[in-house]
Amino acid sequence: SYSFCTLLEYTMGEEEEQGLGVVFAVADDEGSCKPFAGLALLSQVCVEEQIPGTHLISHANTIPACKRVGLRKPINEERENITLLESPADESCRSAYQYYCTQYHSKPNSVLSKALPTAPGDFSLKELDCGGNFIGDKGLLPLLEVIRLCTSCSRLLLPDNGIKNSGTECIVHMALEHPSLRELDLSFNRITLGAGKVCPPCSLT
Repeated sequence: SYSFCTLLEYTMGEEEEQGLGVVFAVADDEGSCKPFAGLALLSQVCVEEQIPGTHLISHANTIPACKRVGLRKPINEERENITLLESPADESCRSAYQYYCTQYHSKPNSVLSKALPTAPGDFSLKELDCGGNFIGDKGLLPLLEVIRLCTSCSRLLLPDNGIKNSGTECIVHMALEHPSLRELDLSFNRITLGAGKVCPPCSLT
């Protein structure tokens, strides 16, 4: 069977649009294999954008725009299934983080937990740098609940944390409701064009 390296070698020297056609043609035959699963969505996007030389992979199940990151209003679906703190003023940033880790069934990040204030009722955090902590999409959710409580927080730095498109969507969902957040750093994460499209024109940088 083909590998991605084989495909790259095969398309070297071809015109860009012809190369895409070759990739999709191979995926038609090998599409049931796990390595080609992501090509289904790629072929759908290329057809929608009318990229020459491309076609919808025959086995692909098209994904409605309402379910695709970047083509729907930002949401955090998991937040609908948790119980929010009734009296956050009695908690600290750290205890709130630990509470929401339980709600989201996420293992607490020890480095992040130590960086959060422990004084009850103190949610005066102005900025938080969580760079390189490998938080991931799941581990990100409890942190976003803490940032919601820190209404004066203006900078959230999350570079190199393994965040993907779904995590970015949850960040934007929180940021659009936050009264003070003005700067986000999502560099060196695993996000694509879909995550870029999820950010509407706003004052965030």
